Amino acid sequence: MRNILKTLDKLQAELAALRPLDAETNARLEQKLNIELNWNSNAIEGNTLTLGETRTFLLYGITAKGKPFRDYLEIAGHNEALDYVAAAVRNQEPLTHSFCRFLHKILLGEKPFRVKAETPDGQPTTREICPGEYKQQPNSVMTSTGQMFHYAPPGEVPSRMADLFDWYNQQLAMKTHGLLIACEFHYRFVRIHPFDDGNGRMARLLMNLILMQHGYPVAIVPMKKRKEYIAALEIADASGEIADFINFIGLCVCDTIKLTIKAAHGEDVWQDSSPISSPIGSPTTAERILDLTRENPGISTAQMGERIGISKRAVLKQIEKLKLAGRLRRVGSAKSGHWEEI
Repeated sequence: MRNILKTLDKLQAELAALRPLDAETNARLEQKLNIELNWNSNAIEGNTLTLGETRTFLLYGITAKGKPFRDYLEIAGHNEALDYVAAAVRNQEPLTHSFCRFLHKILLGEKPFRVKAETPDGQPTTREICPGEYKQQPNSVMTSTGQMFHYAPPGEVPSRMADLFDWYNQQLAMKTHGLLIACEFHYRFVRIHPFDDGNGRMARLLMNLILMQHGYPVAIVPMKKRKEYIAALEIADASGEIADFINFIGLCVCDTIKLTIKAAHGEDVWQDSSPISSPIGSPTTAERILDLTRENPGISTAQMGERIGISKRAVLKQIEKLKLAGRLRRVGSAKSGHWEEI
């Protein structure tokens, strides 16, 4: 565990020497991290949007056909919650019951909604989710070993959360390392599972709030490392030791710092293939063509080439690939028609 703390702080010192980043570099970096964080955190919980669909929705407000509307609400809520967390860090807001419950309401939306559930004997049913309210029904999870793990009973949630906030404030007073506080807060929060829904996303939001309070960038838990993430939490449940979880999250923070260092050195972070996710990279030529047709369905291939910086012939090649893949079609004539994403 000491090794990850040393590695983290060494990278942080290297980054500090390169700050401040210029405005354009910082904006591009923040955009990439924001998209990555929104997609990965929701995908871990079962959201079906792809990374590209998430990017298109956040940047252009465009939705893909056939995807559940609830998935878009989750992305929008999480994005708004990230903004609220960033503002809370700037304003040095304390962690309290009211803050946590309000963040949950932002994450899940203002109005109650129903989700699919099962009765204790395995029968399908639905249950109501009340954003911003602590849970009213018990919740549990099936572990990888097939055992049922039961979270804190509803009646214990207010006192358990009060204990968590007291512990957090004590750690601040003791000047405990920020990574250690963030990881243990996440672990303790998940053990309580104070809400009926959204606990995983809330745990990661609050963990990142604590990291940012201590001057660190966000930890993006990659969807492709979901099994490792859950395994580290289960090891902590079984052993009472969270060293593996701290190492896992510490490496996630290190990945973000390394990406930021690359940006500070002038590298295009959109081209980066870091371990954060299945790389979003710089939007591919095909993706940029789709983006342009969404912005202006009547755009010509010559105009596309000018916007992207490639020849008309290269544009036509990419369009042919998109047509063969069933992603784009031309409606009407070349002069008066328009592009339509499939």
